[in-house]
Amino acid sequence: MALSSMTGFARGHGVAGRYAWSWEIKSVNAKGLDLRLRLPPGWDAVEVLVRTRAAEKLARGTVYATLTVERKGVPPTVKVNEPVLNAVLATLKSLESRLEAAPPSLDGILALKGVIEVTEEDESEDERRAAEVAIIAGFNKLIQRSRAFISPPIAFLFLAIPVP
Repeated sequence: MALSSMTGFARGHGVAGRYAWSWEIKSVNAKGLDLRLRLPPGWDAVEVLVRTRAAEKLARGTVYATLTVERKGVPPTVKVNEPVLNAVLATLKSLESRLEAAPPSLDGILALKGVIEVTEEDESEDERRAAEVAIIAGFNKLIQRSRAFISPPIAFLFLAIPVP
């Protein structure tokens, strides 16, 4: 009698514009289908399509799918939050006559929460949509290529697939 299992593992990665992404999918035996997704903050738009595709292709098992996304080549921008800095300076000036203390240092003031903001360049809507399409396509390819996830179950399978 052949040994069969719903246990499987697949990994795929790709690049879309400035985004580098990777999927890692693991499955274990279970009677029904239970898809557990871990998505980075701000990438909820891909969840519905990923769940739909998984429900179409997978019959059963507990499936853990983790997406990681990194935006490359975007230098951070450092800005001083003027309203917060002005409020801090006004507060320091009002306390000056009431307290005997050394004057605050520049590095101490800049270290206060909210005075300095580090941000990335805003992404374009087209760039983001292209990344979402590529991420969903990458998930679809992994599910199609990873026969360990598709019913009927087969023996354990390990895949590391670069997805174009």
